[in-house]
Amino acid sequence: MKLQYKKIHILSFITLILVLMLIICQHQICYTTNLFNSSLSKDGDLQIAYRGENTIITVRMLNSSDPIIGELTLFYDQLNDILIGGEFTNSSGYAVLDWSIPPDYPLGQTCIRAYCPNRPDAIIDVDLLIKSKTVFENLTHPTSAHPEEYLLVGVNLMDNNNNSIPDQQVNLYDYQNTSIAESITNTFGYCNLSWEIPYDMVLGIYTFEIRFEGNELYDPVESEFNVTIIGSSLEIISINLNATVVKPNTPISVTVEITDDNPLILVKINGVMLEKADGTTWRATIIAPSDPGKYFLNVIVYYNETPCVNNSDTYFIVKGETLDLSKGAFLLFLNNDESTLGRNLTFLYPISALAIISAIVAWKKKKRHPSFSRDYTLEVGPYSS
Repeated sequence: MKLQYKKIHILSFITLILVLMLIICQHQICYTTNLFNSSLSKDGDLQIAYRGENTIITVRMLNSSDPIIGELTLFYDQLNDILIGGEFTNSSGYAVLDWSIPPDYPLGQTCIRAYCPNRPDAIIDVDLLIKSKTVFENLTHPTSAHPEEYLLVGVNLMDNNNNSIPDQQVNLYDYQNTSIAESITNTFGYCNLSWEIPYDMVLGIYTFEIRFEGNELYDPVESEFNVTIIGSSLEIISINLNATVVKPNTPISVTVEITDDNPLILVKINGVMLEKADGTTWRATIIAPSDPGKYFLNVIVYYNETPCVNNSDTYFIVKGETLDLSKGAFLLFLNNDESTLGRNLTFLYPISALAIISAIVAWKKKKRHPSFSRDYTLEVGPYSS
């Protein structure tokens, strides 16, 4: 009786060992079908990879519970009918494929089958979802706006190949992360979003964000920008110069009058900061350039360091210097009736010094080629045939 009980006990123990080995083996085989690089994302049991990037697929090839060593393992995309690569198994039966996914590889879910051509019983399937990264391009928006105006935003949604992504929803979020506008991209991946700024919105700088939430094929993307909300009364009243026609390198006094005396306002002219003379008056002194010409002044009013009002209509003129009487007389014309330089020059003021040089040159030519003012008699002999 004791011997029979002992046999039953041994058989039970052996059975338990076999069951445990079977469970471990099944777990190991199941594990190898989902063994991926830790840098990749997972959606449930689905591996996520991105086209245009490298991804690593690692599988362990087993023959029952024994690793298959030194065998070529091929990786085949069953859905797209493409052989994507091959690697040999190592001493532990692992085959590691470092796959550079082409930038234009088809998007969507597929099944990568890993198999050993010489061992038809060794097959592992890996479910893979290939997606595209996205980017916003050509983002346009105002840097400043007034209450009760519309904030207009335009943007293109592009994939990893810089191709447009149509029929996708893009949202505009305010500084409180509340969606305030939405739009669908057109065939060019472009969309416009607009939002009316409340009349009672507190003035200042606000951060807005456009956002694409993403989907099964395309990754999400977002982009922030700042807009300064300013009072609608901020304008340039006048720009005055103490002189509009000046000589080179002459100081010019500039006075700018604006409509608001907010302490966050600054005024610059051609990049030069003006000083605040009183509540709404700003002054500065600039130096005229050394070269003659017409020069425009670019006056910009900043609110909290954001340009809000721009005026570039005002200008001044720099004139070249003319010689005065102390620098020499100025030649007007030559008197053709005289023969000496001192007696045949008539001087007036003011004519440029270049005229003096021209007159001297003309006088010298005249001396070399005198005018024919005398009478001449020609005697002609009798004609003979």
